[in-house]
Amino acid sequence: MRTETTLQVPVHGERPTILQLATNPAAPLLVVFHGQNGSIENIKERSDLPAAAWRDGVSLLWLSGKPLPKRSWNTRGSCCEPAQSAGVDDMPYVRAALAAARAAGARPGTVVAAGVSNGGGMAVEVACSMNEEFDGAVSVAGWNPVGCTGGDIALLVIGGTEDAKLGAARARSMASSWVRNVVSCTGTPERIVEGIATVTSWTTCARGRLVRLVELAGVGHVWPRFDDYDATDDMLAFARALD
Repeated sequence: MRTETTLQVPVHGERPTILQLATNPAAPLLVVFHGQNGSIENIKERSDLPAAAWRDGVSLLWLSGKPLPKRSWNTRGSCCEPAQSAGVDDMPYVRAALAAARAAGARPGTVVAAGVSNGGGMAVEVACSMNEEFDGAVSVAGWNPVGCTGGDIALLVIGGTEDAKLGAARARSMASSWVRNVVSCTGTPERIVEGIATVTSWTTCARGRLVRLVELAGVGHVWPRFDDYDATDDMLAFARALD
């Protein structure tokens, strides 16, 4: 039966932190970051990740930005309010939350940071800055706030062509940089078009990592869940592929 555990994270009690542990404690762990002014509840509703992750045997660790009073993540001082102006350092919280998850029984062989918008930028920053902890990053309608080089971090980046904030062009640039500078992919990528989704995958990368770019025609700044492309299913498949 699927259950959730509210974790007590020392020094960060004002940030709700929830662990959904798969039946196998060694299952891949997806660490999820909400968007600007968002919450765990909001991203759960938009993504349906709890049910999908349980079905696919992936554990989830849900994190919360600092309440100021609204919640956001400070991605290297470049975004987003109110955490940016307050100069919040989110990294100690992320480390403490991971420690609390392990104390609660999680034993993942693979850990992937994932988020949407401001949370997408935070997922990339965390994976790059804590590459000893993370194996991959998922950015949904997000961006790359750091100069990520080395570390062999796999990437799934998703952008919509009608996203006026952070769209497909930003996602394309990010994937290109990743292929060159982070995982040193070689060879010609595979490109598949299915409905609204153009998916480009580089699989011959360092340490068996992969980079996947998803460009969604006609899609705005949303968590994409459509008949011919579902970001929730894709990120779970991505996490399992790294395990």
